[in-house]
Amino acid sequence: MNEESFYSKWACAVSLVMLLCFGGCKPPAWLSGQVSCEAYRVELGSIEEIVSGVTSGRVAAEQEAWLGFGGSGGRVARIAVERGAQVDADQELASLGNTEELVRLKNALAELKRLKRSRAVTPSQLDAQHTEVEIAQSLLDDTLIVAPFAGTVIDVMGEVGEIHFGGGQDLGIRLVDDLPRFVEVEIDEIDLLKVKVGGAARVTILAVRRTPFMGRIRRIVNYVQTDREQERTVLIEVDVEAEGRLLPVGASADVELVIEKKDSVPVIPFRAVVGRGDERGVFKISAGKLTKQPIELGLANYRSTEVVKGLSVGDEVVTTCQEVQPEDGQKIEITGYYRLG
Repeated sequence: MNEESFYSKWACAVSLVMLLCFGGCKPPAWLSGQVSCEAYRVELGSIEEIVSGVTSGRVAAEQEAWLGFGGSGGRVARIAVERGAQVDADQELASLGNTEELVRLKNALAELKRLKRSRAVTPSQLDAQHTEVEIAQSLLDDTLIVAPFAGTVIDVMGEVGEIHFGGGQDLGIRLVDDLPRFVEVEIDEIDLLKVKVGGAARVTILAVRRTPFMGRIRRIVNYVQTDREQERTVLIEVDVEAEGRLLPVGASADVELVIEKKDSVPVIPFRAVVGRGDERGVFKISAGKLTKQPIELGLANYRSTEVVKGLSVGDEVVTTCQEVQPEDGQKIEITGYYRLG
C-alpha cells in the first residue's frame, strides 16, 4: 500500500466518525468501546421442568371404528345415516341387497322350529339345522353395517346403488364414541424415566381455544417406537380436563408434561446463560461493566432456569447484545429490560 492510499483511507474513516458524531448518531460499538445490551434483573419466581412432545399430539376417542360390510359383495340398498348423525349401539347403519339371505334365514328358522316339534328327529338333525341357522345369520350379517357402540358418524363412504366388492374398503362408515376424549403424544425415549402416571400436563388445542387445558398422564406405553428415521419415541396418553367440552377427534394438541415445579426461587431467562455442561455462566452487570459470573443451575426449561448459586435477587445480567458478543470487562449501555412471562 502506498503512502497516498493509506492517508486516503484514514481520512475516510475520520470523516465517517465526524459525520456520525455531528449528525447526532451514535458510533458503532467497535468505535465507542461500549456495547448496547438488553438486561434482566434477577427476581424470585416459579420454574417448571417440562417434557414436550417431539411432534404435536392428537385428540383421540376411547372407541373409534371404520365399519364395513362382510365378505359378501352386492349392491348398496340403504344408507340410514349421514355425517354428524348420533347413533345407538346395535343400530343398523347401512345394508346391501339381501333378499336371498333373509329368505334363507327365515326358512332355516322355520325348519328348526318344525324339527323341534317332530318326535322322530335325531340329535344330529337338530345340530345340523342349528348350524344352518348360524350360517344363514352370518350371511345376513355380512350384508349389514351395525353400530358396535353409541357415538357419532364422522364419515360415510359410498352411495345407494353402488356395487360393493366383497372384502374391500370401497364402502364404509367411520364411527367415534361420545365419551370424554384423551390426547396421544410421543416423547423422546431419553425422557421416559422422567414421566410418571398421574403426572400433571398442559394441553393446548388451538381448534378449541388458545389457553391450555390441564390434564393428567393416564398411560405410558412402555415400548420404544422406531417408525421415524433417527427418532426413538414413547407414546403417552393424557386425560384432558375439557371443562364440559367434547373435543374434536383428530385435532392437533401441543402437550407439556410437568415433571417438577418450584416456587419463590431465583429465576433468569435461559437466553442469558452462556457455556455448556457444568461450565455455565452469565455476564453480570456491575458499575457499567460486564463481568463473567459462573453459576449453578437448578430446574430449567426452554424459557427460563433456576439459579442455585452465583446470583442474588436484584443482580442484573445480560440477555442479548447488539452487533457484538459480550466479553468480560466490556463497558455496557442498557437499552431495556427483558421480562419473563
